[in-house]
Amino acid sequence: MINNRNIFFSVIFTAFFISACKHSQENLSLDGFSKYQTFNEYNMKGEGNVVDSPFVYIKSSDNEIIVVPSNDIEARIKYTYHSNGDYWSSNSKYWSKEDVDVCRYFFRDTIVEHEIAKCSGDKKVISNNLFIKTKNTLVNIRLQENELLSDECKFDKILNICRNYPTSRLNLAKVDEFQDVASATEGYLSYKRVDQGDTIIYQCETVKSTLSILYVEKSLAEWGYQPCLEKAISHRNKEKAESDMTRNWAYYDWPGKKRYVDISPKPMDNGVEFRDGHEIHVLNGAKYNIAPKSRFALDLLIDEKANVISVELRSTNGTTAQEQEAIKTAKTFKYKSPAIRNGQAIKCWHWVDIEYK
Repeated sequence: MINNRNIFFSVIFTAFFISACKHSQENLSLDGFSKYQTFNEYNMKGEGNVVDSPFVYIKSSDNEIIVVPSNDIEARIKYTYHSNGDYWSSNSKYWSKEDVDVCRYFFRDTIVEHEIAKCSGDKKVISNNLFIKTKNTLVNIRLQENELLSDECKFDKILNICRNYPTSRLNLAKVDEFQDVASATEGYLSYKRVDQGDTIIYQCETVKSTLSILYVEKSLAEWGYQPCLEKAISHRNKEKAESDMTRNWAYYDWPGKKRYVDISPKPMDNGVEFRDGHEIHVLNGAKYNIAPKSRFALDLLIDEKANVISVELRSTNGTTAQEQEAIKTAKTFKYKSPAIRNGQAIKCWHWVDIEYK
């Protein structure tokens, strides 16, 4: 006699199997999709008649675009439009991998990607990067370990970083110690795009070397080598001649960092402190109408006679007006002796901080 219980479970299993197959077929269905050679993320449109593989299938509505690569038809890469900020986003798992999360945003011919890499065990953040891409440039911003980890108002925070990074963050191209594509040192590197046939090269001119990131463009064009720097075929670092010198043909002297002078310039101003070899000028904020705890990192060009002949802003947490006041103040700094190299006085760039109390 047939066991009624077995019949019951057999019917349930059959129904579940049919439902799963139907659901799978619906997932793989490409009804309503159009074929294009690639997808252009700068204008959110499919491009080109299909002449090579792989290519893409695209389905669009007013606030959603789904892209399916022909070599991975189970993938459903969704782009969502946000009318309140006039931007698109894509948080698809397609962009991420184990222990690396990637969120992507698209607005005004710009692609911004936030990449967080974590340890597989304790999930501690290893690297936290923001990439800003246009048709001609790439900027890699190395963020603080805990920066942008919250999703609250994330796009607004990213937009603020994109607008202000040149004045609020360290330009690593000017620092000889940090010229490494994969470095996690906080700051930013700016690259220019160079097209050479099917090879795409992003180049960053630093004080010591030329950094290059190489891609080979295939049938999916630029869409095929996203996201971030993951699919670059190589990273190169070509050392420059006279690499111990920088702009204005001066040597480096950045206290606490690698330097190319034997003796640093010696300040004669009062209120100068040294912390871990770093020169810090502590000033009265009320005198300069600058709030306490405001801090400005500056490069001073000091000549062979110990005169400050130029000042450039490195980073700050102040306003534009306060930045100008800090630069004006730094130009008045006095030094009793210049930098010395091989027994001779030399011209050098000297990194100092100004703190207001």
